[in-house]
Amino acid sequence: MKQEPFTQFYIKKIMKNKKSANSSKDSVSFIKNNYEKLLETIPEGELVPVIRTLYQYKELKKFMDEKFVLNMSKAKNYSIDMIVEIYNNGRSREEQDQFLCEKLPLIIDQIDSNSLFHYLKWKKISPKIREKLNQKILQFKEDYIRNYILKNQSKDYHFDEDTAYLLTKLIEEILVHEQKDYIDINYLQSGSYSHTFEIGSKILKIGQRRKTYQIPYDKRIIQPLIRVDLTDLSSTNIGTIEVCERVLTDVNLNEEDLYKIYKDFRVRGKIWTDVKSSNIGILLKDNKRHWNTPLGESKRAVGYLEDEYFDQDHEILSAGEPVVLDSDFIYKEDDPYIVWITLLSIEFEKKYQLEMKKSKEK
Repeated sequence: MKQEPFTQFYIKKIMKNKKSANSSKDSVSFIKNNYEKLLETIPEGELVPVIRTLYQYKELKKFMDEKFVLNMSKAKNYSIDMIVEIYNNGRSREEQDQFLCEKLPLIIDQIDSNSLFHYLKWKKISPKIREKLNQKILQFKEDYIRNYILKNQSKDYHFDEDTAYLLTKLIEEILVHEQKDYIDINYLQSGSYSHTFEIGSKILKIGQRRKTYQIPYDKRIIQPLIRVDLTDLSSTNIGTIEVCERVLTDVNLNEEDLYKIYKDFRVRGKIWTDVKSSNIGILLKDNKRHWNTPLGESKRAVGYLEDEYFDQDHEILSAGEPVVLDSDFIYKEDDPYIVWITLLSIEFEKKYQLEMKKSKEK
């Protein structure tokens, strides 16, 4: 007789005669003795419901714990988190970590490069898991860059193979400088234009082309180590690579504080047209280029409008000062192509002009 697919409904059919002790033992024994064979009949998409259903029977909990590695080896990438959630349900945080600490190293040995980044979130559970994941990253280094660092490539940004290789070399140079491993690369967030990664004290941004690559130098802008338009490297590339220092981004400035920053730009002949608190960071280091070897030492590599940064001495803001993180909308005041982004910027400009007018009338 043809074997019925192993589904949550099939499980309930097997277990429905649990009313007597003997029938219950027979049902449980049947599942235990035939589990691996039954797994082979599972239709796509049924693995998670099957595991969830089996885990509801107290007679099978210990057995299912023992089959965790087998179940995870059968899991599609999208179902990994759901299976871990099933196993974690009812366990304390300490028990969850202990369970994963025992089981995950066995799974990491089996996974391929496509599954790798689904396990990165558990790297802090134990040094053993961290080391296992780092070894796996090194084994699939190029795939890791594509699947994790460049995973959101689209029509908005695209890297050809040569540029992906150069990006790998850049990341490795940053890792050496920061004395970090691949496993220490942390995904932070996705913004309007880019995806942001933390590598030690450095921030790596990868994403769409920016509005401009020719910004005026100003002490109040976070100083980039690199800010490169990828189309400069090859016509088959679209996008931007930017590297700068890590700053404190949990900032909530009021309008008065924001106006002080806006005015600070204006007195130096600059206009900031994208005023908002989310564009501000607080320096953790002095606002200069912290690097022990030349990296992008040209105006083209850092995106400055002129060579003024390299030709002149500048005041350097100290740690603790606010800086603007998104420099796309900072202009010289005589720029004929100024684009106003926020209403607050327009209000601040009117306020500044009124102050200047009153000052001249005195």
